Amino acid sequence: MAETLQFDLHPDEVEIFTLETAEQIQQLDQGLLTIEKEGHTPELIQRIFRAAHTLKGSAGAIGHHRMANLTHKMETVLVLLREGRLAVSTPLVDLLLEAVDALRLLTQEVSTREPSGVEPDGLVQRFQAYATSGEAPSSAQPPTAQPAAPPAALPTPELEKPAPQAEAQTRVSLQVARDSIAPAARALQVLLALAEAGEVVKSNPPRDVIERGETVHRLEVFVQTSWDAARLHKQLAHIGEISDIQVLTQQEQSPAPPKEPQRATVEPAIAKSAAPPRVTVDKSNLKTVRTSVERLDKLMNLVGELVTDRNRLIQTHSSLRAQSQDGERLSELAQAISHMASITDELQEEVMRARLLPLENVFNKFPRMVRDLARDFGKSVDLQIEGQETELDRSVIEEIADPLMHLLRNAIDHGIEPPEDRRAAGKPETGIIRLAGRSEGSHIVITVSDDGKGIDAERVRRSAVEKGLMNDEAAARLTENEVIDLIFMAGLSTSKKVTDVSGRGVGMDVVRSNVERLRGTVKVKTQLGQGTTFELSLPLTLAIMPVLLVTLEGGTYCIPLATVEEVLEIETPSIHRVDRGELVQWRTKLLPLLRLRQSFGLADKVSQNGHASSVVAVRWGDEHAGLVVDGLLGQQEIVIKNLGKLIGQVAGITGGAILGDGSVALIIDVPGLVKQATRDNVERIARARA
Repeated sequence: MAETLQFDLHPDEVEIFTLETAEQIQQLDQGLLTIEKEGHTPELIQRIFRAAHTLKGSAGAIGHHRMANLTHKMETVLVLLREGRLAVSTPLVDLLLEAVDALRLLTQEVSTREPSGVEPDGLVQRFQAYATSGEAPSSAQPPTAQPAAPPAALPTPELEKPAPQAEAQTRVSLQVARDSIAPAARALQVLLALAEAGEVVKSNPPRDVIERGETVHRLEVFVQTSWDAARLHKQLAHIGEISDIQVLTQQEQSPAPPKEPQRATVEPAIAKSAAPPRVTVDKSNLKTVRTSVERLDKLMNLVGELVTDRNRLIQTHSSLRAQSQDGERLSELAQAISHMASITDELQEEVMRARLLPLENVFNKFPRMVRDLARDFGKSVDLQIEGQETELDRSVIEEIADPLMHLLRNAIDHGIEPPEDRRAAGKPETGIIRLAGRSEGSHIVITVSDDGKGIDAERVRRSAVEKGLMNDEAAARLTENEVIDLIFMAGLSTSKKVTDVSGRGVGMDVVRSNVERLRGTVKVKTQLGQGTTFELSLPLTLAIMPVLLVTLEGGTYCIPLATVEEVLEIETPSIHRVDRGELVQWRTKLLPLLRLRQSFGLADKVSQNGHASSVVAVRWGDEHAGLVVDGLLGQQEIVIKNLGKLIGQVAGITGGAILGDGSVALIIDVPGLVKQATRDNVERIARARA
């Protein structure tokens, strides 16, 4: 049975700790990659140092000693970088990133309460080697592992610790904000920061009181150090929620404090009164409130029901107006409904905004992955990110991480050439991959592009035949765009060898299936020798969707408005029949027709000569089809409902919606129908030409 770890924090505080440490770890990850790519600046090093320092304080406050000790050693090296006594190198960045990975696993221990298997002693010793010699330890002769000291006795690196003969005792006092969420953690941060300047002789309140989490508002520390007052003040200035920092050197103190630590009261105000001090919060500073994802989901569901009721009221008013002659009452009802509809629209928009997250929540995960994969493949890759501030619904963001990961891995493995091949082609050795997001109306477009070798259509065609996905004749009939589209077929791969990343024919099919499940599309643009661009178009939200309502055999169906190109009235003589299929001239191309009555097994309705058929021209990706329906009812916003396990998957249907009159309308699966119509059309034309 696994050991259960114990930490000094309440279960309700675990989520806050996890979120805050994840943010600091992400800053470390991004900062270190920026240092490696662009070089370091004092501001950047300071930002990374603050992140590590905050992690150390948080870990120490809850008693996570291994995590605190590792971050302390990271700080040692970062201080040397900041002071110019250590140069940035790839091995050093590798070590720091390895430590970040270890911190990420150690953080998970707080929520799982189970050991992660991470033993940071080896990393601690390697950091110590950098601190003492400025070089990475040899992998053949690793430094002798020694027990890691708890945070209470964290050593100061020799390069930074002042010489004993130059040390003097200094008194530091400061105020911790009364509205601080974790005043003890702030006090511990101060102690750890001062430990870097020298030896902490005494603190009031003592460290063990602080580590128990007792409230601290005034802190007094005596430290043996050679640092002057200005340097000590600067060392503490970056710590949040502290003020009134006073530094007095030994000459300014009378008398000098005793060397031995003594028990002291936590705060004079508390000692004089049994009642706890009244904490006042400056409400003007409370700009944000944390809330759970479940609460936002429930709120979105309630807004969805409100939208349904709004539609029902509008429909009821229309029915009453047709039956009643009381124009005054109906006018009042219309005004009330109009006002309610306006408020509902505004509420819906605000709730949707509350669910939006910037794309950087996903994009920030990829620089590290690209760096590591490029090194594994022996390639030089520069990842450029744009539009990370573009916002997308949380439910969609959670689902696009996998498709984007596959596209980036594909770009590194298949797209970017090795440095020697790029030199031979007259390209820079470093390949460029661009990950960008932008807003286009009700959709978000994410592009993944590279300046690599592009997709060889003939090679894809041969691979499809070799892997038995189609015969030679079928492959020869495909256009270049159709051949490129084959890369999304399960089982197809042009990789010559199987690796951990590619060669098994999985990945790209996952990209398309996942994106289409989100009611999105994937487009591919490629030029041999120049590069490839994948364009993902995704809806802003999955909860509410504008649709075109159509009728079939007395029932109502929904066609997503984002897929509708045009509504046509087609005369029967204009329809061309080819090998049991139907086509109609539309704009500059032949539009394959799909009679939804036949697709859904409804009674067929034969049009008489001269009778017009209602056709909805829809698009999915680069393909089009014409859906033949009985009639049109107009546009409406609907709340999407899953069909549930009892109904399961229904061909041509993706879900349902409750209309204003309480009836159920089914949502048509446009991607599936368009792809089926396109495949049938290609086969018919090929047979007609044969």
